[in-house]
Amino acid sequence: MLYYIHTQPENVQPIIPRGITIPLLRVCQQLLLPPIVTYADSVLYNWGLINPQTSPSEQNGFGALSLPLSAFSTASEPTLDNLKLLTTFTGTRDEEVFHLSAARIELRGAEALELMRETMDEVFVGDNTALRRITSYLQKLSTVIKDLSKLLAGVRQGCDPEVFYNQIRPWLKGQDSGPAAIKWVFEGIDEDPTLAQPTELAGPSAGQSSLIPALDIFLGVSHAKDPPTEQWLKRMRMYMPRHHRNFLRHLENNPRPLRALVEANKNHPGLLDAFNASVESLKEFRDTHVRIVAIYIVGPARRAAERLGQTREGGTKGTGGTEAMPFVKSTRNNTTASKLS
Repeated sequence: MLYYIHTQPENVQPIIPRGITIPLLRVCQQLLLPPIVTYADSVLYNWGLINPQTSPSEQNGFGALSLPLSAFSTASEPTLDNLKLLTTFTGTRDEEVFHLSAARIELRGAEALELMRETMDEVFVGDNTALRRITSYLQKLSTVIKDLSKLLAGVRQGCDPEVFYNQIRPWLKGQDSGPAAIKWVFEGIDEDPTLAQPTELAGPSAGQSSLIPALDIFLGVSHAKDPPTEQWLKRMRMYMPRHHRNFLRHLENNPRPLRALVEANKNHPGLLDAFNASVESLKEFRDTHVRIVAIYIVGPARRAAERLGQTREGGTKGTGGTEAMPFVKSTRNNTTASKLS
């Protein structure tokens, strides 16, 4: 649908014909997702292996049927250097690098989720042996999050900011990223009483990843002091695959006693430092995000305005529709405030 809309003249109200509207909305009803491209579409489900391992049957034809079962290999495990993007809007290497940096973050982040699980198993034991293990897990978690920062910064190695802003970003803009007065019109909705005019039409955003929200919940990072930020993060969950939404809901609805355990055992060797190191690493990740927003959105937007002889007023929206720089600074500051003294 985004492809259809963004091939229409700019500043003209997009009208989605019934031939797109009805099947799209019916499918999205079943998926419990908004009818627009999401982070899951552009990143989570949009990768393949550069060099997948092949089985003897693929190499030798039907003759391989005579080989023992042990001779057949399984597909290669995904690794950071063996990923490729399957689909892009622009066909540019820059777009591939942009989305693959996010895919690599998700892949590396799998270890963080495992460390979270192992930590919580020990939290419910809470003895000295458990405290030593938790300290070790938190030290490892800090290292993993630092790796996420490096992978995020790696987008600069192959994705030019001007190419991103002027060629890639326009394809990712949802209704929220465009002029407020222009609403998308879906034809044919009145033909099916089970369908309704979509209200959630933000474009794909890294805020729709469940990885960083999971780390926030685990480490006790709260965004409640900044209601617009908290509300937008909650809203982005509507664009996540439903199992990811359920996972975050499960984390929130079950007690997360890690912070309380650390506070109650501040004198245990290394525990407090390990916890704060993980929070600091998450803050550094958000520092990197602030720089990326400045380089890929704020800077090109300013230069585009200068070329047109305009003066920029207000902020610059990200593809998800939020004011990009205030949002990333808010999440960074909230993370800093979550350290334990």
